[in-house]
Amino acid sequence: SEIMGTLDGVTTFGEDADGEVYVGVFSGSLYRILPAGTVVGTNPTHEPTVSPTTSNPVPTAAPIPVVECPEQYENSMSLGDGLLLEYSLVIPDDPDEVEAYGGVMCAKLVYQGNAWIGFALSTDRMMVGSEAIIGLPDEPNGPSNPAKYTINAKSADEITSEGVAQTLRDASITQDDTSTTLTFSKLLKEPGEIEID
Repeated sequence: SEIMGTLDGVTTFGEDADGEVYVGVFSGSLYRILPAGTVVGTNPTHEPTVSPTTSNPVPTAAPIPVVECPEQYENSMSLGDGLLLEYSLVIPDDPDEVEAYGGVMCAKLVYQGNAWIGFALSTDRMMVGSEAIIGLPDEPNGPSNPAKYTINAKSADEITSEGVAQTLRDASITQDDTSTTLTFSKLLKEPGEIEID
């Protein structure tokens, strides 16, 4: 089938060896992008297509300054059920930098098992309305994995990265036979986002 217009929940883009461009969405579907007006055949092996479209640009935050995360995290807390959070808050010496972005959280979240894994911030300790960093271990690491999301409801359709500035640094998601590890560096203060304090 052909999709005209926009896609919700875009999580990744890619290009194959033939120069074909693809877009992946949160639901797991993968679409090949074709020029507008391209006629798609009836061969059932064709991927769904989407016409390129201009949409509202994602807001951009100030670039994260180069911050060296410590080799050993300063803090560690067990979150139960085989989940461990290790982190350091790196606060700059320059008061202007503190005012601008507060500093950086360098973190590693390790789950003893195989799963999607995430870290979320909430003003009321509830999932809905929170802002999350989610890593999908079955997807390649890149600018959209791990990524920042907003959780608008208790439904996968309402977890979106649309309109969220992707400012994570050193973000990765890895998985082996026994564990899943999410690492990232995130600004403590970002425009329009929940502050880490």
